[in-house]
Amino acid sequence: SQTKMTDFQVEKIERAYMLKDFNGDGVVEEIDFILWGQKACATMNVEFTEEKKKAWTDAFHAFFDGTFSKEENSNKIISWQEAVGDETCLAETAKINGKLFESIDANNDGVVSWVEFFAFVGAITGITEEAAKIAFDMIDENKDGVLSKEEFSVALAHYYLDKEDTPYKHFYGYYESSGHGSSLAEIKAMAYRMQKDVNVLVAKINDLEQKDSNSPVRENVREKTMEVKNSSGTSISYAVEGDEEDSWA
Repeated sequence: SQTKMTDFQVEKIERAYMLKDFNGDGVVEEIDFILWGQKACATMNVEFTEEKKKAWTDAFHAFFDGTFSKEENSNKIISWQEAVGDETCLAETAKINGKLFESIDANNDGVVSWVEFFAFVGAITGITEEAAKIAFDMIDENKDGVLSKEEFSVALAHYYLDKEDTPYKHFYGYYESSGHGSSLAEIKAMAYRMQKDVNVLVAKINDLEQKDSNSPVRENVREKTMEVKNSSGTSISYAVEGDEEDSWA
């Protein structure tokens, strides 16, 4: 008989869902994967071509068609696992994960390098290289310095389907369960998106300033921006002159 879902499994699935909600509107949609792909490619100085866009949108549809919330997504995965059994579900999920592998393999050489993996995971988590390296080394079972399609796809399947604590929980970077649905990576991801929102706001203010150099609006919002930075401590630094800074303490 199949064991039922666990809180740990649900927490991992919902954590990944929130990380992939790139624009932070509460629902993972095709646009989130496009933004994710654009950010990853920009990190590697690789052009986000129509071919790459299709790879990322194909990955979205393979994972999220027919679900419109993190709860629906969790229920879909877990119900399928309980219906077909762990072994079948792992094998079939690994096949589906190949779509994501193909989108990450930016140079189409059949493997995912460290640079490609860090661009992929860093785009949605904002984690350090050290935390991402823990994930990379865990996935790289044969220790050849790159991730094969099988290594990547199987590890990701275990991340979603393992009901108890295993090293595969680190797939998206070093991770410790909080026991109540939140994690440091998840909080950093939300803060990372807040940082981008602030930078966009300041950039718009700078544009307005060019049209009206005497506008009192800019100074007022500059003060609010600085308050956000100060209240967050030293974890995040915001650009208040329009220059983006994606730095983490």
